[in-house]
Amino acid sequence: MAGAIALKNTGSTGAATAQALVVAAQNDYPSGVDGTSVSVSFPGSGRVRVTVDRPHENGFARIFGQDSWDISTGARANTGTPNAAVGAMPLLFNKKAFVSSPGVSRFYSEPPSGTGSVPQDNKSFNWTVFCTASGGSCNADTTTVNRLITQGGDDAEVTLDMMIGPLNAGSHTSLYDKLKKWIGTEFPVAVVDDAGKMQGWAVFHLVSTKSSGSTKGFTGYFVSPVTHSGLSIRSAAGGVNYGAYVFRLEE
Repeated sequence: MAGAIALKNTGSTGAATAQALVVAAQNDYPSGVDGTSVSVSFPGSGRVRVTVDRPHENGFARIFGQDSWDISTGARANTGTPNAAVGAMPLLFNKKAFVSSPGVSRFYSEPPSGTGSVPQDNKSFNWTVFCTASGGSCNADTTTVNRLITQGGDDAEVTLDMMIGPLNAGSHTSLYDKLKKWIGTEFPVAVVDDAGKMQGWAVFHLVSTKSSGSTKGFTGYFVSPVTHSGLSIRSAAGGVNYGAYVFRLEE
């Protein structure tokens, strides 16, 4: 993981290799000492693989004339900006919200009429559904959004080359009541531009919901970096302009 984080932060394979070797040494695996060998490779797409080899001594094995034998272990970490998500909650935010408040808890309410129901600032959100760009229904009705919230997000993989359908402007009290179930949890959400086109993915931590009074909404914050298992990087899933980056141990 240390190598993957260094690769993301610096873009340098040299820096990633150096950091991986430092952390290996800190964990009693210094390369070149006592027969230990630590190798670092880069299998592509932000991935870093670290392999550790070391002779293993065993007193029982000496009975058979074998003082030691080599053991090897490896791990691969992936880092990058995800363009696909499983378990995406039916919520969308303008990229201004993600850029201006990562890690900062804020109250979000539905956008006013006249914006095409797409959030235009860093304080708004809207409910949504996801659909394919080649056609198909993309009407965000309350029943469908309700179902997606209840089941914990879209159980199909949603990619950035798909389309979104924002729910019509106006308050939908029943949806806030359903969302309460997920207070204290984190889930993928879509980040869009002013026209409503998906730009990337973020992970949102829900703190509270407000379904009464004149202003309804919820409070929460964006999490970054993340290791959310629902986010992934696909070779043909659309380009990423904004969003959280992930660090994940793959093997």
